[in-house]
Amino acid sequence: MMEKDAYAAKMKAARKHGRTGERKAIAWLKAQAPNIQIAVINDLLDILAAATWIEIKTCAASILSADTRVYRAGRFTIEKAQHAALCEKDGYFLFVVLNDKRPPFIFLVLARDLPYHRQISWREAMKHEKSLNDCGIVAPNDA
Repeated sequence: MMEKDAYAAKMKAARKHGRTGERKAIAWLKAQAPNIQIAVINDLLDILAAATWIEIKTCAASILSADTRVYRAGRFTIEKAQHAALCEKDGYFLFVVLNDKRPPFIFLVLARDLPYHRQISWREAMKHEKSLNDCGIVAPNDA
């Protein structure tokens, strides 16, 4: 069982990671579609972009497994209520994979294409990747 101080430090780092991912994700969306209108909500769902609901999730490219001490693919944590709300609204997860040595890897997944699991590795989530055109976020003249 993780000690209370270690857990608090881990959660603080996760929140910081999440804020970094959100900034990078919004910058990425604006770079891909300069004319896009983005409303930052930061409630149950993070943003509304071009009338599309999006929840931004961030993870590290790899993490050291506590039990085996071996590196493995990072995981996104998905709240059940967020997944359900996105499915209901035909929304997307915008996944951000952070790597200290490279630019972030960012991709979109239609929530209803992703079976709900509390945690999912970025490699597994990537199997369901959609393009901005698939999402209707990028207008033909933006692409």
